[in-house]
Amino acid sequence: MKTVIVIVGILAAIAAGALSFYGLFAPVNIQEKEIGPFVFVMEPHVGPYKDVGPLIDEMEKNLKDDGIETSMGLGIYYDDPKVTAEEKTRSILGRIIENADRSREMEIEKKFKVGELPQTNYLVVEFPFKGLPSIVIGIYRVYPKLAKYMKTHEMSKIPVIEIYAPKAQKMFYVVPTSLNQHFFDDLMNKVNPQG
Repeated sequence: MKTVIVIVGILAAIAAGALSFYGLFAPVNIQEKEIGPFVFVMEPHVGPYKDVGPLIDEMEKNLKDDGIETSMGLGIYYDDPKVTAEEKTRSILGRIIENADRSREMEIEKKFKVGELPQTNYLVVEFPFKGLPSIVIGIYRVYPKLAKYMKTHEMSKIPVIEIYAPKAQKMFYVVPTSLNQHFFDDLMNKVNPQG
């Protein structure tokens, strides 16, 4: 019996260590600060949010084939999967254009759809990004706190933006405080004119 308890204890410690590595115990601090602008190549996506990772990676590859290096991806998530059927959830996926390539923006726009998040005040939460488990943990730890903060501060519901910076092993949940749903609707219409 003692052996079983020891084994269970060791396994629990290993599991806790692994989950800690992915962000289970990372602080969720909401800061309001001015960041941006973010210029990004974008594509619409309709379907489960869990499927977006490979699509963002494919965008990176396509851009690299055109000589455009990107180190950060993003997702703008429009629908709450608790309310909207998974296969109908909408998002805009993107790759942030680095400063070095900003001078090529007009050339890039000839081949790709380009959007911009302006320099403004955002709610920002920094969270570890060490693979898929970090994303799953972030969903359960960050989103409820952001929703509570937005409700407490009487902010209108708008999409949450996730910025992925794998080289820094961080992701950022950002919510612009001065933009409204109309801005995000216009962005979706630009990337997906057919609806």
